[in-house]
Amino acid sequence: MIANASIEAASRCAVPASQTPSALADALTTHANVEVAHGDERHDHSKVYIFDDARIVLGGMGIGNDYRYTNVDFMVEITGADAVERFEERCAGRAPFDPGRDFDYLVHSFEGRPDGDATLAEHRLALIAGARERLTIEMAYLGDQRCTDALVAAAARGVQVTLLTAARANIIGDLNLSVCDELLRRTRATGNLRVFLHPRMVHGKAIVVDGRQVDLGSTNFTILSHGAYEEVDVHYRDATFARAVESAIEADIAGAAPATVPVPHRRLYARVERAIVANQWRRAHRVRSR
Repeated sequence: MIANASIEAASRCAVPASQTPSALADALTTHANVEVAHGDERHDHSKVYIFDDARIVLGGMGIGNDYRYTNVDFMVEITGADAVERFEERCAGRAPFDPGRDFDYLVHSFEGRPDGDATLAEHRLALIAGARERLTIEMAYLGDQRCTDALVAAAARGVQVTLLTAARANIIGDLNLSVCDELLRRTRATGNLRVFLHPRMVHGKAIVVDGRQVDLGSTNFTILSHGAYEEVDVHYRDATFARAVESAIEADIAGAAPATVPVPHRRLYARVERAIVANQWRRAHRVRSR
């Protein structure tokens, strides 16, 4: 069981996102008690911090001024040695995902997964397919057609779908907007979809299902997150926690503008960005197969 869990939405004043030299970072990476592994082409997109084998923090935030001060994002803290042990079991492929637990981890790990366990993408799609009342989603990057189709299908069966993303993402911005346009066009007859575009970079990745379940972590709605990058989300079955995440998303929506058809974007750029993502997916798989 989780001893406690807390949620933080990062939404503060803007600062430059460019990386600058840091004496503090240099001191950290050269410290005798710090081991830094870098240089390999890892394709690891997860953001996980473990303290004393008794506390785990995960979510969408990297280390940088933009994550701390600018982006709309989430991190979750889970305390208890059992939470860390379960994380290590899931990442090592020793235990299948168990949706019946109060919490579990959705993992895409190149170390493998247990026989019969579905992929991270399949688990998320099943979560969306199981929604009966509402889906409240904050998502940095879009483009996996399976996710787009799943949201359209949810709206078609009467689920109220709310999506918050950036008005201009820092990468694949036109692809994001083209997906928003597609979603609105395909669900226009149902009236069950709301899309909001935030003026700041939305970097969070959170799905709240029927106010009772939460999927929150590092995984985007992209083929890269669903097949080429290592990712970690937490899946949480708790109405109180779900309401907290949903309320945080709605608070972020208060600073966003509703999107309407047509969603302005450059179609050629969107096609190029989709091709770049597909090429990155192929490159990641070539690296892993070496």
